[in-house]
Amino acid sequence: MISRSLIIIFLLTSLIGFAQRQKTIDSITNQLAVSKSDTSRISIMLSLAAQYTYAKPDSALLYVEKAINLIQNKKADKWKPTALRLHGSINREIGNLPLAIELTLNSLRIGQKYNNNSEIRRSYNGLGNIYLDLMDYQKSISFFQLSRQVPDITKTEFSEMNLLLNIGNVYTESNQLDSASYYLNKAFHLFIRSGSGNSGIFMYRNLGKLKVKLGNQKQALNYYLKSIEACGQEDYRNLAATNNKIAVLFLTDRQADSCIYYAEKALKYGIKGPFRVMILESSKLLAEAYKSKDDFRKALEYQELMVDTKEKLYGAGNIEAIQAMVYQEQKRNDEIEASKLAYQNRLKQYGYLAGVGLLIIIAMFLYRNNKQKNKANTLLQEQKEKAEDALSKLKSTQSQLIQSEKMASLGELTAGIAHEIQNPLNFVNNFSEVNMELIAELKEELEAGNLEDIKAIADDIAINEEKILEHGKRADAIVKGMLQHSRSSSGVKEPTDINALADEYLRLSYHGLRAKDKSFNADFKTEFDVSLPEINIIPQDIGRVLLNLINNAFYVVAERQRNLTGLINLSDFDSHYEPTVTVSTKNLGESIEISVKDNGNGIPDEIKNKIFQPFFTTKPTGQGTGLGLSLSYDIVKAHGGELKVETKDGVGSEFIIQLPVV
Repeated sequence: MISRSLIIIFLLTSLIGFAQRQKTIDSITNQLAVSKSDTSRISIMLSLAAQYTYAKPDSALLYVEKAINLIQNKKADKWKPTALRLHGSINREIGNLPLAIELTLNSLRIGQKYNNNSEIRRSYNGLGNIYLDLMDYQKSISFFQLSRQVPDITKTEFSEMNLLLNIGNVYTESNQLDSASYYLNKAFHLFIRSGSGNSGIFMYRNLGKLKVKLGNQKQALNYYLKSIEACGQEDYRNLAATNNKIAVLFLTDRQADSCIYYAEKALKYGIKGPFRVMILESSKLLAEAYKSKDDFRKALEYQELMVDTKEKLYGAGNIEAIQAMVYQEQKRNDEIEASKLAYQNRLKQYGYLAGVGLLIIIAMFLYRNNKQKNKANTLLQEQKEKAEDALSKLKSTQSQLIQSEKMASLGELTAGIAHEIQNPLNFVNNFSEVNMELIAELKEELEAGNLEDIKAIADDIAINEEKILEHGKRADAIVKGMLQHSRSSSGVKEPTDINALADEYLRLSYHGLRAKDKSFNADFKTEFDVSLPEINIIPQDIGRVLLNLINNAFYVVAERQRNLTGLINLSDFDSHYEPTVTVSTKNLGESIEISVKDNGNGIPDEIKNKIFQPFFTTKPTGQGTGLGLSLSYDIVKAHGGELKVETKDGVGSEFIIQLPVV
């Protein structure tokens, strides 16, 4: 569970940031009051707009629009790109994304016209942030990278840090976590070195988002609290953003009440802007949290807020809707003024109408609640049916994949059997041909009456017949054994010689792969413990496990051999590389151990924990279902045993099966 005490400690420290920010605003406001120069007034108003952006965006808009008017009146064109970019940034924060894009693009065009690289760089950065809000991650990254490429002599470590931070944030949102870690770590090193201002707000929040994606909720919470500490008391936009992220943590941790607490705080801060992107996220979290508590009325209430906010953010006709609301409000005020003259005379009538109206409202409220409840129940039923249908399809697909895996194993067994049975059949054919020749000679000697030669030929025929019988029985034993191993498992355990089983499947695997790929070649060794007792297992199932592990081992050594072919400047180890698979057994007393070891490339640490997961495979598309190791793991576990792997990157892997003797 996430610690509340840790949260309280960090929140108490945020008052310092508020005092510092207010002191800065007061200082700039005093400068504006005494400034006479138009250029100075423009600069000061833009500074105030920047300071108010995250706390009071309405004040920020007021100052930036005053600055733009002054720029136009005094033809101070050099300030245009800065003012337009800042205007776009403020509109982005309040959720007017189309206008934000228009203003920022205008800033970019004017900056390019006057070769103002500083504003070109900042405009690209602004566009990257806007497209991040629109979840167009490809465009967002493109604009951030363009910003990094602009040559700018005013560029500092601080600005480079912010760009790296933004790029890392996009990669986090798009689940490219390796890239996100790379850029955020670079940004963090610059942040530690420069100790730059309020960037801690974004630095710690983005690090927290990355830690959530990496599954480390505790570290994520620590970073979020540091972000809040850096915010200050009136930094409503960032307080809303970080409280939303904390709410997500609690929702993921199934702590609905805590999620509601922080999401409502975030909503309160978002409404102060209004910061509609924050309101959208808060209302979505609250809807999900109340839904998890089966409070469908509240869930629907916040769902409606979410839909409404989304429409305001991304819907058409916003300006027309506002104008209509202003008109209706003015009309209503006029009607109220006209009604006041007759109010006293119609008081009783109004009382009656009010009573009727109240009853109607109550009836409508009850009807609305009932309708919402029915709507919510219908929605839940539809979602349940969809989930059940998806589960049914998933199970069907899984069954097909498992059957495919079994058929693949059967194909490999068949190839191995074909090779194994070929040798005794060759002997039978060869000795049969020799006997045919000997019988012909016997007839000649009979006609000649050479009794001694006849006896010698008859003895040779008898010896050959014994060999024909011997190899015929060998072929018969192979066929019977393979029928035993390849038939559907009865689920009945029986005493089994593990050494013989392992040796049989090792050779079947090798010859099966040779039959499929004539270029395949590898060495194999056996190191069997002769003291191994027979143990009770289902031979077909354990045989399938052995076949899968040995096939994988031959695959990886052959793959390494192919990759080394044609390369130059190889190490001594690689230049003398001989693909080898070793199967060994060991008596551990209360259990036995079977090892399948290869000298392939090994398994990288980052995927080692995933190899036993269903559908996970490192083979090219079409060459594996990703079910072999998963099924093997389940079979061994069902026998009361354990399947584990030991590996070293670049050296090889060893899969170890341990099965109980009893």
